Amino acid sequence: MTVLTAAVVVLGLLCLLNLAVSTAVIRRLRLLGMPVDPASGGGPAIGSPVPAFDVMADDGTSLTPDFLRGRRTLIAFLSTTCSACVDHAPELAVRAAELESSGTQVLLVLLDDGADARGLRKLLSPVGTLLTGENALAFMTACQVDATPTYWLTGEDGTLAAELQDLDSLPLPLRAD
Repeated sequence: MTVLTAAVVVLGLLCLLNLAVSTAVIRRLRLLGMPVDPASGGGPAIGSPVPAFDVMADDGTSLTPDFLRGRRTLIAFLSTTCSACVDHAPELAVRAAELESSGTQVLLVLLDDGADARGLRKLLSPVGTLLTGENALAFMTACQVDATPTYWLTGEDGTLAAELQDLDSLPLPLRAD
């Protein structure tokens, strides 16, 4: 009987250890912002209109789907707690001038925990229109984006033209059609 009790206790401890390790791995993957395959679902299909939204940019500008019409837009979904986003941010800041000269506006959707210890808000605010806080969360929720970094390129008609996981996939220079 004591052997059986010891076996049950050991098995229970192994189950708890497995649960703890699995939780740690999942948490780490979320912090790293591991990209999700765009074909896995979530968000609109290529060629579909960007979902309806009504949010306020950090500069006080009211943003609705009309903001996306008339110009191509690169929408960058980033997070201050995502190490891949932190790595992409300087390149995005540099490429902003190329995008602007090609007639493409940049909309930055930055999820943050309020601390922004890595200074992404300061780095990205001159790059384009910036959404943070509840507005960023509301926009990401409306767009059904659940992974960062994610980049959307919209056409002048406000439809999704491309979904990218990194800036290297962005066809530059972009030319107005």
